[in-house]
Amino acid sequence: MNKQEHFKNKEYICYDGFSNIEINSEGDILPCCPDWHNHYKFGNIYQQSFESIINSNKAKDFRKSLLDGSYKYCNPDICMATSIRKDKYFEKCNEDGVSNGIIDIVRFAHDKTCNIKCITCRNDYINTADKTEKLNSLIDSHFIPMLKGAKIVHLNTNGEVFASSHCKKLIYKIIENYPNIKFDITSNGILFNEENCKKLNIEQRINNVGISIPAATNRTYNKITGSTGSKNYSQLYKNLKYLIDLKKRKIINELSIIFVVNYYNYKEMIKFAKKPIIYRNKIRIYFWEYRPWSSSDLSKEYDKMAVWKEDNENYKDFCKIINNKIFNAENIFLPEIFLRLKKEDRENKILNKLISKIIKKRIFR
Repeated sequence: MNKQEHFKNKEYICYDGFSNIEINSEGDILPCCPDWHNHYKFGNIYQQSFESIINSNKAKDFRKSLLDGSYKYCNPDICMATSIRKDKYFEKCNEDGVSNGIIDIVRFAHDKTCNIKCITCRNDYINTADKTEKLNSLIDSHFIPMLKGAKIVHLNTNGEVFASSHCKKLIYKIIENYPNIKFDITSNGILFNEENCKKLNIEQRINNVGISIPAATNRTYNKITGSTGSKNYSQLYKNLKYLIDLKKRKIINELSIIFVVNYYNYKEMIKFAKKPIIYRNKIRIYFWEYRPWSSSDLSKEYDKMAVWKEDNENYKDFCKIINNKIFNAENIFLPEIFLRLKKEDRENKILNKLISKIIKKRIFR
């Protein structure tokens, strides 16, 4: 049973369409992760008011597709959204899809500035000075007003928070205007250390953390991230220890690692899952499939990167790897596209367990 059928036939419904939005680098407002709904847009914050976007016809149509169980705008094979009981959606909107205007989680994917250039993501490191200046000019007029009533701000799924002067300025402004807001942070981890957290005054305001680590060895890490030597790789694991400590002290809620699987790193999946620092601390690992979601030149080689596709020359090798028992561990999450490649006797058990976890708690993206 896929997630569309699950949500349609059970008493649960996707929550993200009612309580979340994401802002991309063009200013488009989306209900959640773009790939989860095939880049469906509510409107554009640079061209329209937030109030008009949140109850635009497209926004209402999207919510109604969740209410009627059709999920016609969604991509259930990729989606990892939150779910709630259907009787709870009335807290967020009425049966016509009209929202009360309060957004719980605002995800910023608007700033491409980064300190590394992963070949799966980008060709350039940072935004231009003009682009950064433009984003800074929109903080008070566009971004801050959107956060009224928000509980979580998620930074930054399209760049690196700690490498961006704009994201830092945005954080200062958010704390100044909304001191009770918590932060979800997606990061490559290289600059995610105690010193930088204290400079930004966010250590006690962090909710969930997702660290992107695309390799189990320094050599492959450098190949994918464009790094040289071992400085970045070693610093990443030093900072990971800091984050593990925050998790143990219950300063942060969840700590997860995102490992984007592709041709260059799939043979290191088992080794990565068995890394002592990860295995001993039972850190969640999300093995996501590489998707051509960016302007990276590598997107032109998608067929080579997609080792899970049956026509890929490495398909059989990948199937053997994905059936290793390490991927049955409680801390490991696989997308449905990988689960389908597991042996039949394991597949249903693991898929049902994954669906159960989705229902019980919000999966961090």
